[in-house]
Amino acid sequence: MDSGQLIRAVAATLNDPEHVRWTLQNLVDYLNAGCMEVCRVRPDANEQSAVLNLTQGTRQTIRPNDLQLIRAIRNVPGGRALRMIDAKSLDAVLPLWHNAPRTDVIREYAWDYREPRVFWVYPPARETAKLECAVSVKPTPVSVPADPEGPFDPFPLPDQYAEPVKAWMLYRAYMVDTGTGAISKVQTYTNYFYHALGVDLQGRTDNEPGNES
Repeated sequence: MDSGQLIRAVAATLNDPEHVRWTLQNLVDYLNAGCMEVCRVRPDANEQSAVLNLTQGTRQTIRPNDLQLIRAIRNVPGGRALRMIDAKSLDAVLPLWHNAPRTDVIREYAWDYREPRVFWVYPPARETAKLECAVSVKPTPVSVPADPEGPFDPFPLPDQYAEPVKAWMLYRAYMVDTGTGAISKVQTYTNYFYHALGVDLQGRTDNEPGNES
């Protein structure tokens, strides 16, 4: 779908098809913010495979345009799979694991949602080591067309996320509205956004790596 379909649907819900109260720029900004929020709470919404060049040592970071690591899959070349571990457990068993000999073949990795762009590898990597990883990538921003009738840029996420983004756009629109019932609508669309994505109101999924009970 193109982004214009979603923008027109939101404008119709707001009873503002001519963009008098909420400009086209406003709605495009809300759409872009909604796509980013979807990826924040559901990183798999814009998941891509990438080969990451590792740096020497145990601490690694993903590419500048990536939002977070989803999982480390295998060594490149060779294809040896990696196992996700808990860094605290490794600390307890091998307190000096950060100082182990460096290698091109990584066996294990650790990751925590509180530092989503960073992960740790064991054994420590040489600078020639590479891993194929699944990463969450920033959605491509939608631009405001020169003609309000379009054409519009493609919707940057899979179509299944259009309804949550629509809810986010309406939430943002009603946040700046002072009309009757606006506060209630803000709460309704906020709840729908998170419910549609299958997450709690803090944006955490029940099975997210690093989720502590």
